[in-house]
Amino acid sequence: MSDFASCNYLTLGENPEYRVSFFSRVTYSWYNRIIKLGYRKPLEREDLVELNGDDSSYSVIPAFEGNWRKEVVKQDRKDSGSKKASLVLALWHTFKSSLIQVALMKVVADVLAFTSPQILKSMIVFCEHPEDGVGTGYLLALALFIVTILQTLILQLYQRFNMLTAAKIKTAITGTIYKKSLNLASSTRRKFTIGEVVNLMSSDAQQLMDLSVNLNLLWSAPFQILLAIVFLWQELGASVLAGVAVLLLVIPLNAYIAAKVKQLKKSHLKSKDQRIKLLNEILHGIKRPVRNDPSPATILFSRGRSV
Repeated sequence: MSDFASCNYLTLGENPEYRVSFFSRVTYSWYNRIIKLGYRKPLEREDLVELNGDDSSYSVIPAFEGNWRKEVVKQDRKDSGSKKASLVLALWHTFKSSLIQVALMKVVADVLAFTSPQILKSMIVFCEHPEDGVGTGYLLALALFIVTILQTLILQLYQRFNMLTAAKIKTAITGTIYKKSLNLASSTRRKFTIGEVVNLMSSDAQQLMDLSVNLNLLWSAPFQILLAIVFLWQELGASVLAGVAVLLLVIPLNAYIAAKVKQLKKSHLKSKDQRIKLLNEILHGIKRPVRNDPSPATILFSRGRSV
């Protein structure tokens, strides 16, 4: 609260995050003013702070469009033998620094998560054989406290920056698709329905955001499993192989469930596309003859399928 109050020179709505102390940033105490204000009355637009310049769509979308144009130019160069323009490479070049920063935070958080049990193990051994003196016990307790605090801070910073990076990716995709849809030629626009464009900006962009949030699990999950097996092997020996066998047996089941979910999502998007198309025909009066207008029963049926 005091950090926010000290920023009296800020204009109304300006984000004070990068002008407060380090402690206020990692604990989010600069946000207390908005929480207290929201407790007293419903928040309005003027009560909120603006996004940081690097996080706003005014910065994210042009940066992504510049890298996307580079990929398109590579595609147009027939003599280079390049393949289709890569959306993944464009996203990587745009958010490379943020993704690397998030991955490093995840590595440190995972290592600290396995450090605490090792300190606890040392404390148990010390309690059983306290010949090293009381000082060793105090050092172990202090180490456990520091590691736990660091793990909590780094993990919450990882989650925040991970969600922020994923939101930037969604913003870049949504803004680029929306801008492209406004500049489509009439002949090209006939190939895409309103429902398909809306799905690209909402459902598909959201799925890409969800993928970005869980992207680090591709390497973090095996890394955590490997560390857990190593430490459990030191304590249990070959008995840990039973747990590894169960883990391997569950993998095909998870793959089957993931395939089913993917199939249902595709079916849901098709039904949603059809529903949006029917609603667009009613709202904009595309089909003039009354006999061809979609009936309420047809819309309700389409709505039921999409839900």
